Amino acid sequence: MLTVADIVKIIEELAPPGLAVPQDPIGLQSGSGQWEIERLMIALDADHRTIRQAADAGAGMLVSHHPLIYGPLASIDPESPVGRAVAYSLEFKVAVYCAHTNLDAAKNGINNSLAVLLGLADLTALAGRTPENFKIVVFVPVNSLDEVRTAAFEAGAGKIGAYTRCSFASSGIGTFMGSEDTDPAVGSPGRFEEASELRLEMIANSDVLDSVIDVIRGVHPYEEPAIDIYSLHGSGMGEGIGIIGSLPEETTVEKLANTLIDLFETGSVTVVGEKGRKIQRVAICSGSGASLVGTASAGGADAYLTGDMKYHDARQADELDLPVIDFGHFAPERYGMKEFGKTLNTALKKTGAEIEIFYAQEEDPFKVITRA
Repeated sequence: MLTVADIVKIIEELAPPGLAVPQDPIGLQSGSGQWEIERLMIALDADHRTIRQAADAGAGMLVSHHPLIYGPLASIDPESPVGRAVAYSLEFKVAVYCAHTNLDAAKNGINNSLAVLLGLADLTALAGRTPENFKIVVFVPVNSLDEVRTAAFEAGAGKIGAYTRCSFASSGIGTFMGSEDTDPAVGSPGRFEEASELRLEMIANSDVLDSVIDVIRGVHPYEEPAIDIYSLHGSGMGEGIGIIGSLPEETTVEKLANTLIDLFETGSVTVVGEKGRKIQRVAICSGSGASLVGTASAGGADAYLTGDMKYHDARQADELDLPVIDFGHFAPERYGMKEFGKTLNTALKKTGAEIEIFYAQEEDPFKVITRA
């Protein structure tokens, strides 16, 4: 049986935390990593309603897109919306994990699922967010290579693209002399020593770097292991917030808007710009993407699909001559979370564990009223 911590590890392999924008409160927000999980629920929002749904379904974990806790809490008041949700989480033993902008940016994340839905090709990131990669170099005795290397791999080191457990080791002679207060693993205190060692090299990204260093220090036989860290410039995977791609064929703003209405059953969308403008290359940023209007324009998009546009954002897009389709916040991201649930289900099955996935029943807080 998998624990919450086991499932968190799988989620973060799919949506690395380093892809999140700074200060985005992602991660395990309530509950214990040691709780055992047989069922989990996927939701767009983490609140008392979705947590209660998870509890009623027998799910011990809720995986949401929007965080339950956005900022520090001075107190837990069960009469407040967040306090009630936290209280439900602990009372019903439902752990709450949030994958927010890291899931927006992930290769198989929400924006990518929308691009696939529209059949976009030639995809590139709209605003790149890639964890920084580092090379870790540690010098180890020959007989300690396997222990140190294996521990580093298990902590997340050694991943290069689709390959894992990647490393390189070369031999050499290390020298040292410890003070009288030392207890060296090789030789004696106060004496100049030489030892046959291996230079072990591995890659680790910023998400796991500290953990990898900690485990290396924990299993290394030396009191003071020599560890070098090198930043690798330009080593990212091209992930980022938003995505740009080309539609299968040229269309108009109005036709694409109607397509989105049909796909997401929203009843309406809001358009900035000429409805008859011909477009093919479009940028997408689900959620609140108004801050990337200029980025979409500079990236060569013929139109921009996002949500939560405000008046002055629309004016900026109009001045940039960039048509925008505001397709709402709820429907596109809820679709993306359902697609992520399928991806997570595939990853969980590879572990051999039987984890049932359910989807919360949620409604858009905004309603469209048309005159009869």
